[in-house]
This record gives sequence, structure tokens and C-alpha cells, in this order.
Amino acid sequence: MLISFFDYRTSLRHIYNIYLDSLQKKMNDAEKEFRSNLLEKFPDLRETQLELLVILREVRKEWKAARILGISERTIESRCYHIRKKMKLSTKEDLVALLDTF
Repeated sequence: MLISFFDYRTSLRHIYNIYLDSLQKKMNDAEKEFRSNLLEKFPDLRETQLELLVILREVRKEWKAARILGISERTIESRCYHIRKKMKLSTKEDLVALLDTF
């Protein structure tokens, strides 16, 4: 059976969209679990702090998080300082390293 190129492209696009939806769901589930684990251990974290930690876990650098959020690097540094203080950590590396354990 011969199918047209248009039907083939449409089928591939449909399969690709299903794959992307599945990937997005897995990422959302992982983010929810990550947030839940953080809150379990550090219940004083605010929503904005959790959002920053989710981003930092992905991009690994404060300056990249600043660009994503559209705020200054200094603001990110300040927010990370307060997060580390709540978590009783001492250095920037400790924060990023800790995120790998969740």
C-alpha cells in the first residue's frame, strides 16, 4: 500500500507530538517530585525559591538562571544566598551539588 508524502509527514508529526507530550509529562512529574523532596527536607522554602532551584538544577549556573528569569545576576546571587542560608550551606558549589541529590 502506497501512502502519500503528505499523509506520511502528518503521521510523523503526530508521532513526534505524542513523543513530546510524553517527554513533557515525564519532566513535569520529575519537577513535582524534586519540589516535593526539597520541601520535605527544607519546608521553609518559598515558591520563588523553589522555582529558582528547579532552574538551577537544569542550567547549573546562576548567570544562566538570571537570563531565563529576566533578572540581574546580582538578584540571583542574593536569592541563592538566602536559599543557602535556609539550607545551612556555605558556598555556591554546595547548593548546585546538593540539587543533584534530590
